[in-house]
Amino acid sequence: MEIVIYGSGALGALAAEILMQSCAVETIGFIDDDPISKDIDISGLKVIGTGTDLPKLRKFGIEGLCIAAHDGETRSWIARMAKSLGYENERADG
Repeated sequence: MEIVIYGSGALGALAAEILMQSCAVETIGFIDDDPISKDIDISGLKVIGTGTDLPKLRKFGIEGLCIAAHDGETRSWIARMAKSLGYENERADG
């Protein structure tokens, strides 16, 4: 399954390292709403868009989303939005 990581900070970088060791998923890149993050490279993966790109990425076959946000309210909001778009949530810890 192809996934993206929502959040390109320290937590996102850690999630990428963990997920890239998994044979079950292929991590495509990061989604981040901070304009400073655009096109940066983290662990060999690029920030490929923002949250507004999630519907488009889903149409291109990205099935999973790993949410790497520290704030619980933000995580919940992203999870609800992702679920409404048909994404599966992936946990970096298994």
